Amino acid sequence: MDNRDWVILQTIYETRNLTRAAESLFTSQPALSYRIKQLEKELNVQLIIKNNKALTFTPEGERLVAYAKQMTLEYQKVQDELYNMNRDKNGIIRLGVSSNYALYQLPSLLAEFNRRFPKIRFTVQTGWSSSVFQLMQNNESHIAITREEMHWTEQKEVISQDHYCIISKETIDLEHLPSKPRIFLKTNSTIVKKIEDWWKEHYHKPASITMEVDKLETCLEMVRRGLGFAIISDIGLTETDSLHKYQLHSLNGEPVINKTWLLYKTQTYAIPIIQHFIAYVRQYHHH
Repeated sequence: MDNRDWVILQTIYETRNLTRAAESLFTSQPALSYRIKQLEKELNVQLIIKNNKALTFTPEGERLVAYAKQMTLEYQKVQDELYNMNRDKNGIIRLGVSSNYALYQLPSLLAEFNRRFPKIRFTVQTGWSSSVFQLMQNNESHIAITREEMHWTEQKEVISQDHYCIISKETIDLEHLPSKPRIFLKTNSTIVKKIEDWWKEHYHKPASITMEVDKLETCLEMVRRGLGFAIISDIGLTETDSLHKYQLHSLNGEPVINKTWLLYKTQTYAIPIIQHFIAYVRQYHHH
């Protein structure tokens, strides 16, 4: 088996269809079928069962796909190490970044970094903090930037923090807030708990939730249209937003905040371009 076989197995597994897999790999269906038969003969096991038009992987096939995924990651890791080895100011950095940070912070950060180090390239994957963390655990990224603290045993540090606030197109009436329409932003459970704890400290009635959204930018636009108030992080707010804002504080006066975390491995930090990037991220947030 070689890396081409790893890709073939993973593509067939994902599509469960030889025709679609062949199209994705820019080859023919007979060529894929022939290669699978060769692998089955070489390993002396059946990998795939054809049932009408559907494909089912045998337990042996499932195990080989898992091996192919693992080897693909290892091969990519070695490629990165070889490419970045002894390169002080050029190479590839793989980032996994929380969606909101990627939307509101990352573009300006990378733009300035790119001006300083124009030969360093990036691959960026975004998503929920949990999925970004999974990329790190699977060795699919060099660095992760998450919007919640993860149980990470390697290197991690807080790079920034933002405040939670009530936003509304209309004047914020704190006394009667429970009766006002609220736009609820679905987010990770840690943040939801922080907001709900604040609410329970200040009100005995539940919020009047009239809408639920799963994107911060959608939530902001709904508020701008006067459809209700929302409780969100100020990471997405700008001075040009003509919205009323009220920063959340607990009863003891402490602001309700959220931290953004930078995660990486000690081994990865030995790569010069990773050192440059991490140093710049620190500078960017603390200048």
